[in-house]
Amino acid sequence: MREVTCPQCQLRFKVQDLAADAYAPFCSQRCRDLDLGNWLNERYSVPVETERVARMMHREGEEYDPFAAGE
Repeated sequence: MREVTCPQCQLRFKVQDLAADAYAPFCSQRCRDLDLGNWLNERYSVPVETERVARMMHREGEEYDPFAAGE
């Protein structure tokens, strides 16, 4: 048995097998859904170095256009 903390509501709870738990690492479906909603509503984001990504995305000699088709 392992004690973990829900990343959404901070509730400490015990879980037998974290990998097999239906809601892991959350304590409930509600907390899992709230977290997903935060990602979908862009309350969370992964930081990106935009200039570096732009340089990596464009081809040699072409100007980078993030709205161009296929980019």
